[in-house]
Amino acid sequence: MEKQYNLTAFVDGGPAVFLRLAGVLTKRRLDTDELSFLRHAGGNYRFTAVVRTDSKTINTVVKQVRRVIEVVDAYAVELKEPENVYEFQSNAA
Repeated sequence: MEKQYNLTAFVDGGPAVFLRLAGVLTKRRLDTDELSFLRHAGGNYRFTAVVRTDSKTINTVVKQVRRVIEVVDAYAVELKEPENVYEFQSNAA
């Protein structure tokens, strides 16, 4: 059963690593909702992807991401739907 996961990797490289990590997701043909690559203090970066897949596939992807040389750590967390979701409706014309 497909679920939504937040995949996070901390890396020492620059934008070229972003392309390699995005390539891992592309090879698996994952349904990707979001991608981000943020720079932190000290020149480290954080790669984040929100994907829809099953638990077996996400575990395999995390292992593949960890094999990229510049990756310091990687993990995935299942995203849960909030219990109370409110939809904003504007009455402005």
